[in-house]
Amino acid sequence: MRFIPTFIFFTLILCLSATGVDDCGLKISTEKGKDGKRHIRASFNLKADPDEVYNTLLDVELFPEFMPGSADVKMVEKSSDYQIVRFSGNRGLLSGDVVMKRIRDLQKRQIEWFLIDGLPKEVRGYWLVETDKNDKSLTVVHYSNYVDAGTLVPGFLVRKFLYEDIEKMVPNIIKRVESGGKWVSDEYMDKKRDH
Repeated sequence: MRFIPTFIFFTLILCLSATGVDDCGLKISTEKGKDGKRHIRASFNLKADPDEVYNTLLDVELFPEFMPGSADVKMVEKSSDYQIVRFSGNRGLLSGDVVMKRIRDLQKRQIEWFLIDGLPKEVRGYWLVETDKNDKSLTVVHYSNYVDAGTLVPGFLVRKFLYEDIEKMVPNIIKRVESGGKWVSDEYMDKKRDH
């Protein structure tokens, strides 16, 4: 099964080159978590203030403007340390409506999430934003996601979907942050034109 991650890795390099996102140092891997389950992990870097990157990932209601497959996002409940959010969209395994709880840690610049309602069976992960230890002008973004789609979808297909999702997501996040929050995706512009 090593063929699929290698193929996706090379596809990812082509995707990033085609989008004009240069040298973001993207690394994607599948790792066994503390829970014994296989998580998709990714990290990439960009030249931006870490607080600006963190705030972009925290402002979930603006995800439809730049995050692939996020057609609509509604804040259900919000406090200083968590958000309960309803996502509607077409993100493969996360198509339709799902409700997630997002727990914020402002000190660590971390956002953890887990599924509260909807399909698939289980979803959880995190964003972690930090200053690069070797180059203080770079911000490193860490991403982890675990999805259990249930017994009908084999794990390798779930991981393939997650790899492909990262291919689309990373360039959009970089463009959004580097534009100061002004860049919007073609997907969002098409949706606005249609309505």
